[in-house]
Amino acid sequence: MRSFIAVLFSIAFSTFAMSAQAQIIIGAPQTVLESSGNTASSTTVYLGVSNNYMFQDFGFMASRSAVVQGGVTRSFGNGNFCDLWGSVGAGGSASEVDLSCWHDGKLGFFDYEVKGAYYFLSLGKDRIGDLRDDAFYAHLNVGHTFDLGGRWSVTPYARLEGVIGTSELPFQSVVRVIPASVTYQATDWLTLQGEGGKVFCLSGNCYSPWYAGASGTIRFGEDVSLIGKYKPSTSQREDTSFSIEIDWKVN
Repeated sequence: MRSFIAVLFSIAFSTFAMSAQAQIIIGAPQTVLESSGNTASSTTVYLGVSNNYMFQDFGFMASRSAVVQGGVTRSFGNGNFCDLWGSVGAGGSASEVDLSCWHDGKLGFFDYEVKGAYYFLSLGKDRIGDLRDDAFYAHLNVGHTFDLGGRWSVTPYARLEGVIGTSELPFQSVVRVIPASVTYQATDWLTLQGEGGKVFCLSGNCYSPWYAGASGTIRFGEDVSLIGKYKPSTSQREDTSFSIEIDWKVN
C-alpha cells in the first residue's frame, strides 16, 4: 500500500513543477488548467494560539497544554503554493515544523488539490532534530463548489491521503468523504464555514473514524484576517481544539 504514497508525491511535485515551468515559459500569468486560484504571487504570514495540540492527519491529542502556532505561506501564482508551519508548547513540548507544497486547479467540472509535505515532529519525547518520529504526507482532493444562493455554498469533496512515518509513527492511508463542507458569507467581512464527514481507513492504525470542524473568518480590509477554529477530536477521547489566528498578507 505504500506505493500509492510515492505516486501521490510524484503527482504533487510534478504538477507543481510543470505548472510553474509553463508560467515561466509563457511569460504571462496564465493557467495550465483552469486554475481556481489567483495568478498573482503573494506572501502571507500568520500567528495564533490553541488550547491544545491535535496532531493533524492522525486525529489524536499530542498535548493538552496551550500551544503557539504560526507560519508563512507563499503563493507563486497559477495555483502553486508552499508553506512553512510551526507549533510549540511549554518547554518545547508538542513541537512540529511542517514544510508543504501544493497545487490547486480545475479539470473540467472538478476542482482539485494535490499536496506533498514533510513533518518534522517532536511529540513530547524527543527533539525536532530527531528524525525517528517524522513523517511524509500526501493528499489528493477532488470536489466541486455549488452556489446555493442567498450567500450559501456547499463543497462536497473526497480526499485520498497517506502518511508514512520514518520510524516510530505507523503508516496509514485513508479516504475522507466530506459530503458537506458548507460556507455562509454572512457579510462582506464575515465568513462562516463548517464541514463533516466519514474517514475510511485503507491501511495502518487509523485514529480518525470521522472528521468535523468549523471556523469563522473576520476580514479587516483586503490584507488582514482574524480566524477562529473549532475541531472536535476524532480519536476515542472527547478532547476538542479551539484556536484563534491572525493572517497578514504582506505583499
